[in-house]
Amino acid sequence: MASYSTALLDLAQREPVAIPEGARFAERRNPLCGDHIVISPKIEGGIICGLRWRIEGCAILKASAAYLAEHVKGKHIDECKEYIDAFNRSFTEDAFREKFSESALAPVYGLPARFKCALLPWVALEDFLRT
Repeated sequence: MASYSTALLDLAQREPVAIPEGARFAERRNPLCGDHIVISPKIEGGIICGLRWRIEGCAILKASAAYLAEHVKGKHIDECKEYIDAFNRSFTEDAFREKFSESALAPVYGLPARFKCALLPWVALEDFLRT
């Protein structure tokens, strides 16, 4: 864990917001490592008012979910989709990486084997927004 920043570990300690019974959700898991996330955004008038999630997994997965929740709150669904796309592309394109290089998730860029851990919540939210 020496390569994890204090900021990343602080994010990983944030408590998920419970998903109410009967709420719509999207679920993703990584069968290789056991990471599992269920995401349920609260949306009003096309704006994401909050993100609720249930999670089992590593510190990177937990930090990424908390970071996502913090940064999509208040965004219109279309803006959120663009933000998700930028994050996904940040792992393959330097121009997009710059947008996130100063974030708490920056240490993940030095750990290619952990990219899927960081992406899992983002892909789950993307799935939700497509349905």
